[in-house]
Amino acid sequence: MSNLTLEVHQAFKGNLTQLKMEPMSTILRPYQLKACSLALTKSCIVVLPTGSGKTRIAATVAKSLCLSMKKPVLFLVPTRLLVSQQAKAVRLQTGLSVAEYMAGGSNPFKASHDMIISTPAAFITLSIDAKFTYSNFCLVIFDEVHHVMKQHPYRTVSRQISALKEENRPRILGLTASLTYSMGSATIQKDIEHLCFDLNLNGNCIFTATEDELINDGYHASISAEVSLGVDSEPVCSDQVKELELPGKVHNSLGDFLHHVQTRSKPIHSLSLALMSAIKTLEAEISMLDTSFITPIGRKGKMGNVGSWGTYAHKKIDTSKSKSLKDMYSILEHLYECVRVIINSRQRHLELGMQYLIMNALINNSSTNRHLQPLSIQWQQLSQEFTSLMHLKSVLLVQYKRFGESFRCIVFVQQRISTHIVNHFVSNDPDLQKIIFSNVIYATSAPATSTLSVKPAVAKQRIKQFADGTINLLFATSVAEEGMDIPAANCVIRFDAIQTPVSLVQSRGRARQSNSSFVVLQEQKGRNVSSLENAEQVQSNVISKISSDGISENSLDEIHNTKIKAQESRRFQARKILQLYLEQTTDGKQKQALMVLKHYCQKTKAELQNKFGRNGRNFTTTFTILEYGRSILTAEGSCLSKKASMQIAASNLIKFCVLVCDHFFILAKYLWVLLEQMGVAVFRDPLQSNLEFYTTAIYGHVYYLHIT
Repeated sequence: MSNLTLEVHQAFKGNLTQLKMEPMSTILRPYQLKACSLALTKSCIVVLPTGSGKTRIAATVAKSLCLSMKKPVLFLVPTRLLVSQQAKAVRLQTGLSVAEYMAGGSNPFKASHDMIISTPAAFITLSIDAKFTYSNFCLVIFDEVHHVMKQHPYRTVSRQISALKEENRPRILGLTASLTYSMGSATIQKDIEHLCFDLNLNGNCIFTATEDELINDGYHASISAEVSLGVDSEPVCSDQVKELELPGKVHNSLGDFLHHVQTRSKPIHSLSLALMSAIKTLEAEISMLDTSFITPIGRKGKMGNVGSWGTYAHKKIDTSKSKSLKDMYSILEHLYECVRVIINSRQRHLELGMQYLIMNALINNSSTNRHLQPLSIQWQQLSQEFTSLMHLKSVLLVQYKRFGESFRCIVFVQQRISTHIVNHFVSNDPDLQKIIFSNVIYATSAPATSTLSVKPAVAKQRIKQFADGTINLLFATSVAEEGMDIPAANCVIRFDAIQTPVSLVQSRGRARQSNSSFVVLQEQKGRNVSSLENAEQVQSNVISKISSDGISENSLDEIHNTKIKAQESRRFQARKILQLYLEQTTDGKQKQALMVLKHYCQKTKAELQNKFGRNGRNFTTTFTILEYGRSILTAEGSCLSKKASMQIAASNLIKFCVLVCDHFFILAKYLWVLLEQMGVAVFRDPLQSNLEFYTTAIYGHVYYLHIT
């Protein structure tokens, strides 16, 4: 037995049978053994390429800790599709009893299991009512752990675990092929250190392996397929896309689009103007027939979100009585979805928007509706200017000629609706339909539109068909990038520009067969493939350094101090929102409480959690704020109406937040004196330091529970 294997066995506390992963027949590779050795010693992150066996490492560690500590394991995955996939893999590799949990499923705590595999959002909702704490688990696994750095449910879970005392925290194991979305060297270093801090990792807390180590240890997949840029080594449509793309920030795409439409200023395209004109004309006619109709364009709140427009029109179809009105709402729904494609791409995918209308037989059709005739005529005149789909066709023909009947391709797009649009184009092209058998796959948690969706069973069936060759092309969103067990493709095409190093690494990792192709059809200014690859290399260097040298305590202390200062600043600014609410004298102000509280949490980057219950005939609502650098704040409301109980709880929590802000030093001083009178040793003056205290408010009463 090698020293390394012996070391891992010793980490298993001498029980050699624990490493035998019945009924799995294969043994772990040397780099997998090293990763297991670290993960069995401390909380850590494993960074290895797609297909290198990260799930096998997680299963090995999970079985060992579960058997030795007599506690279950929590395995979190980012999408619903991954729940059953990882459960199947863990059962096969370990023989453990594994429960699968997704929103709406049966409570996994009602039976005894060795492992629970769940999406984080579903588990958070379940955990609010379930009688458990994270200390009930011996290990929490974060699959695709880089999501912790985003506003993602993973971040909520990490905060909840951090709120526990150190001795009650479970072991953490993070899995990913790439850690950060950042581009600059300094930012990459900072992000990785912050991720480790958020997961309470320290020292040598990241494991990775070099390309030589992976190959020498038996990893035979293509680690990094060569990147080809479009056709003839040039990204396609770059000039055209640059001319079409609206200036400004992504988060204000809707506002920028409407502004350019209103002012008719460049680079708004005449097709976009014709589309909005058609929408305006159709809305005016509908308003005359249905007085309840209100245009969602320009409205505030959820209804004003471009993603809600199509849903609004679709619901109107069901409530309309006349066939003519139903038909008009159906057309309006498709026009709204068309403009959503254009807005979300900042007009880059104007061509796809028009193709969506063609897909639904609204333009380029002999029976084109009178409202759309001007748009249809204009498209016929200008369609030759748009070449994105024709370039995709050219690449597919070249790649199919190269691989022949073994051709297996994944085309990545950004929007769910785009998968259907591009699939329709390929399926109806006379040249491609003879050789390409395509379909779509994306996260099943939400539909592409009110009428376009992929059910979980259908997604699984399509993956199976891709494996046996019934389907040789899948149009996919990021769900296929991250962990999805889609059999190794020999061709990956990026239809949209790659946004982050994570996306580059994840999608390229899908082209794992020998001599695979990875083709990029579009590049974004400032984030071309070359710069993304440079960022990937910088990230690799940082990870290797942390893997060998560890993270210093000074770095972690600096991160803590920086987070405290930033949070105090956000809290001070956001307090004005709460104060303005309390200063209102109107009778109906309590109805605004929940909206105000959510606004406060948004500004302070705090987590707002809720728990509902019954107390006799009354509904009860408990709101809790998790905010960095502050104790947990909780308030409750009770009323015959559930909505009213939420409003009361929100109002109580607002009052309590302001109370804590206004009287912090007074209360701290009071507690200081109280503790001295009780004979408790206090070593620092609360008026000269950031003394924090845990508090809770129930029915408006304040209780002081603990001092740190």
